[in-house]
Amino acid sequence: MWWLWKQVKLIRGIWKQPADPPQWALSVALGMLLGLIPKGNLTAVAVTILVLSIRVHLGATLLVALAVSFVAGWLDPLTGAVGNLLLGAPSLRPFWERLHRLPLVPWLRWNNTVVLGSLVVGGASTVPLYHIVLRVARRWSSNARSTDRVLALPAPTQLSTTEPREPLETCVSPNAVLLPLPDVSSGLVETPPPVRRPVRRAG
Repeated sequence: MWWLWKQVKLIRGIWKQPADPPQWALSVALGMLLGLIPKGNLTAVAVTILVLSIRVHLGATLLVALAVSFVAGWLDPLTGAVGNLLLGAPSLRPFWERLHRLPLVPWLRWNNTVVLGSLVVGGASTVPLYHIVLRVARRWSSNARSTDRVLALPAPTQLSTTEPREPLETCVSPNAVLLPLPDVSSGLVETPPPVRRPVRRAG
């Protein structure tokens, strides 16, 4: 159970790795090639090593390879016809015979029409598929950036403390009586005596 959980975490980490549009396009193209080639030969191992040695999105590559491998059996008549055309050409027969005598070449299984045809069809399809996915990925990336763009708001104006402030204007009536301010330094506030006004007597 713990091993299965570790594999799930590994797959999640592989899928969350960042990638740019060229990496997405290359991942889809190589995933298609890896899924189209029959397994159990040195050709599939070589393509797998190529995928692991370059910078691609491994999650997308494995997902595309898995999806293509399910439909690759339906393409066997097409790939077998292409391989039979190449292997059965009289002008290419000496080339195949010399190539088959080299070390490790028999492990590639290029004498199999389906393996050779899948390699040729997949290799010829990687270039147009790369450009198609690259264009789609760039358009999708530009749309995602436009929706996630945050509008820059102007910064609030701050009052400068160095600017001199204008003095407050006071309006004092000419008939007003100005009383002295109380002295609060000693903590005791003395109230001024009340102002007595002379009383006029009726004469």
